[in-house]
Amino acid sequence: MAKKALLIGINYPGTAVELRGCVNDVRRMQKCLIDRYGFSNKDIKVLIDTDKSSIQPTGKNIREALKKLIAEGEPGDVLVFHYSGHGTRLPTEEGLFDATDYDECITPCDMNLITVESALCLCSFWFLVLDEADRVLDVGFQDELRTIFNCLPKTRQTLLFSATMTSNLQTLLEHSSNKAYFYEAYEGLKTVDTLKQQYIFIDKDAKELYLVHILSQMEDKEIRSAMIFVSTCRTCQRLSLMLEELEVENAALHSLNSQSLRLAALSKFKSGKVPILLATDVASRGLDIPTVDLVINYDIPRYPRDYVHRVGRTARAGRGGLAVSIITETDVNLIHEIEAEVGKQMELYNYREITDSLEVTKVSKAKRVAMMKMLDDGFEDKVKDRRKLKRKTLADKGMLKKRSKTRKSAEEN
Repeated sequence: MAKKALLIGINYPGTAVELRGCVNDVRRMQKCLIDRYGFSNKDIKVLIDTDKSSIQPTGKNIREALKKLIAEGEPGDVLVFHYSGHGTRLPTEEGLFDATDYDECITPCDMNLITVESALCLCSFWFLVLDEADRVLDVGFQDELRTIFNCLPKTRQTLLFSATMTSNLQTLLEHSSNKAYFYEAYEGLKTVDTLKQQYIFIDKDAKELYLVHILSQMEDKEIRSAMIFVSTCRTCQRLSLMLEELEVENAALHSLNSQSLRLAALSKFKSGKVPILLATDVASRGLDIPTVDLVINYDIPRYPRDYVHRVGRTARAGRGGLAVSIITETDVNLIHEIEAEVGKQMELYNYREITDSLEVTKVSKAKRVAMMKMLDDGFEDKVKDRRKLKRKTLADKGMLKKRSKTRKSAEEN
């Protein structure tokens, strides 16, 4: 039995989306494979972009190396492929540049790009591993999963990993209980003891004002960086532009921004160029940034599990952290559900009541400027186009009528 590996590390040096740790990840993986799993160094192929003497991880070189790894594999061999870099970016191979000097490519995390042709190479795979299974098994991925499953051999092992046990996963377990091995290191939704969970209860129209107030205390509280979670792309963009108008450096991360803008925003925040990241729940999982000392729930999430994922961006690996939830009258029931699930009651955040009319006027003016900029930039048109596309996608999948019937039934009950 042979043991072979292909390790890819891309730091994108000298670009707007430069990273720092991806090549280090490759070095650690290489050492781990040799020291713990008995791999020979000669059977580990490494492609990194910080060493000019190494084979460069261009799109062409990665594809060729991956094809070679699979083609030379024999039944019983252990093949490892490790990719560390931005999820859907590789250096160009045909001169097709965009704002970041990178082109789109298919990588395992970009399921929306999976086609029958690109999945055919899966026919000889013995294992299928799905991380974040609670999200991957959502209806939005059903076509892509069907394509993958149709190409995989019937005799295989499927491994599902999830931090939360959803109804979809529970149903799947029940249907396959005679064949499935189930391991649960799960005692309900929990937050770590080193996380302080606090709230601020205010009028809905004062949310922006008190958000600015909380952020103004970052330096006094020695908070290095903060993540602010909102429920919609529109709110994310508006708050970002508002803070920008108030000369508060920040970056916005939401799905209506282009891929290059999302990568640039994340890179600025990770590198410390901006201390504040505004984001939708697209950033509530997978980000491990040690400098995040504060998480603000500007909008309270609908489900307790999303709250746990959000506040989990701070107080990681034994470090301390603070989570502040901005609560209005309509959020009270959601907060009670969250407290019941996590088994903790939030404490009151220490803040002063803002009565200075100049302060109120300043924030209100910045909000109006932000809304005008969004109109000028055509952001509202993007929102409308996204809504139309979503409805079309649901209709194509036959889910639009089903949703309407569910909503009607709920209204009747």
